[in-house]
Amino acid sequence: MNKKPMYEIIYKTLKEQIINDKYPLDKPLPTQIEIAKMFNTSEITSRRALVELATDGIITRIRGKGSFVNPSLKNQLESEQNKITKIYYVHTEVSFQLLSHRFYVDLLEGIHHDCEKKNIKFEMWNYHRNGEPPNEKGVGLIILNDGKGDGISLDVLDKWKQERRPLITSHFYYPHLEIPYVVVNNVNSGYLATQHLIAHKHHNIGIILTGDSLLDMNQEFMLRLEGYKLALSHHQILFRSENIQIVSGEHESEQMGFEGMKRLLALNNPPTAVVATSDLKAFGAIEAIKDAGLSVPEDISVVGIDDLQLSKYYSPALTTINQNSYTLGKRSVELLEEYAMLDKNNNKELIKDEIYPKLIVRDSTKMLSEIKRSGEI
Repeated sequence: MNKKPMYEIIYKTLKEQIINDKYPLDKPLPTQIEIAKMFNTSEITSRRALVELATDGIITRIRGKGSFVNPSLKNQLESEQNKITKIYYVHTEVSFQLLSHRFYVDLLEGIHHDCEKKNIKFEMWNYHRNGEPPNEKGVGLIILNDGKGDGISLDVLDKWKQERRPLITSHFYYPHLEIPYVVVNNVNSGYLATQHLIAHKHHNIGIILTGDSLLDMNQEFMLRLEGYKLALSHHQILFRSENIQIVSGEHESEQMGFEGMKRLLALNNPPTAVVATSDLKAFGAIEAIKDAGLSVPEDISVVGIDDLQLSKYYSPALTTINQNSYTLGKRSVELLEEYAMLDKNNNKELIKDEIYPKLIVRDSTKMLSEIKRSGEI
């Protein structure tokens, strides 16, 4: 194995010292005589290293004064030093069933396409199986957690932040940790779905959520509930606690929607419209309505959230909320790069962004008839 020439070693050492602020902009670097002594080499060798640094624009040499750091190139070198070259999407034993969901497929596509365009390597990283991802130069982390604290612990996330790793949480966030994040605005998701039904003259609106109780739901469903309540409040519509149905389940399923809808139909005054906080729950809700001898949207309107590929082909085609998760993935990469480029000597400021969802109107919602409205409170 060939040894590197001494002038290259000197060049690399001085370049790293310049990047790490060893030499102030207004003070000269060591002379070629001093450098020769530092590296136990000849002045010819130390002079060549300085010439190479000057040729590359890293330093400027002023006759009679010495060699100085080039201020403009120093900033460029720091940017290169902080540049993201590899991104790990860090998760905790996420099932392939979950990752095949439209939300995550689009999210990963957004990350992948932006990484490909910027020549950044992109890999999945299973934290439970592989432990901590490498803490190496150029490595950035996009964190997928479950929103309830059952994934990567908050202590670990805080530790990674204190280590000044470039990282960002995607889909969930933790305000007290001040870790950069990008999320879909789930309050808007719940609001848009409910507002659409209100615009179609529905006032008695149910909602089906995933969780064990009102106090035990993950972040996205809690925020969707807030959006639902906010839309009712803006239109001064009576809030009915019995119209909130929470169904437990490890993963989203039609059965959850079926069960939640059955409960709503059993009420003395069942709703004329329902927000199912996932498309799968919406499919189940529609089947429960059909089982009761009713039809969608003639008797009950249904809105989902997710815009699964199947939703446009369902019978009836499902009105739903597209969460715009492709943009979520793309912005995750952009904000991670922005965070990595912040001045490493200053406190990292909080970088964040919210992606706004879109209402997709299809055939599962309808204007409430005058006959139906006359029976509402």
